[in-house]
Amino acid sequence: MSRLKIVVLGKGGVGKSSLTLRFIVDKFIEDYDPTIEDHYIKKVLVDGYYSEVDIADTAGQEEYYTIRNNSAQNADGIILVYSITSLNSFEEAIGIIEEIIIIKEKKIPVILVGNKSDLRKEREVPDTYGKKIEEKYKFIFYETSAKYNVYADEIFFEIIREIRKEKNKNNEKIERKEKKKSCIIL
Repeated sequence: MSRLKIVVLGKGGVGKSSLTLRFIVDKFIEDYDPTIEDHYIKKVLVDGYYSEVDIADTAGQEEYYTIRNNSAQNADGIILVYSITSLNSFEEAIGIIEEIIIIKEKKIPVILVGNKSDLRKEREVPDTYGKKIEEKYKFIFYETSAKYNVYADEIFFEIIREIRKEKNKNNEKIERKEKKKSCIIL
């Protein structure tokens, strides 16, 4: 069983903890309690393969920037969350994308998530914004609702799939390099 490190990033109050807890314990937590960084471990079966996922639910506040970057550097995959009710949270997500590109030496799977889709009347971020980022950076994009469990599990399953694909690509590259280095003596 593989162990995968997933980091959930985004501005404070966008629903990172709500999405994470919806996946971990299948409950929606109504009250917002700012997180510094929480870790959760869960064994999951995705596409017939078990994985143990270590999920870091990070702080969204700017003063925890260093903690957030350290978590991202050690991640196998990132779920980047913004609220569809906050243009500012979307803009901050774009800034985080740039940070990810700079700090990661290897390609890392990222899923962009517009959360709080249940609050459509308060929408500030059109879904086309997320789709444009999906096209530009080749990320997967979802709009979710932690409250009503809309795609909350799917974003975690999808990041697991993407991490596995990336790890398989890397393993194939290593195997090809090892084959090139070998020699046969007759």
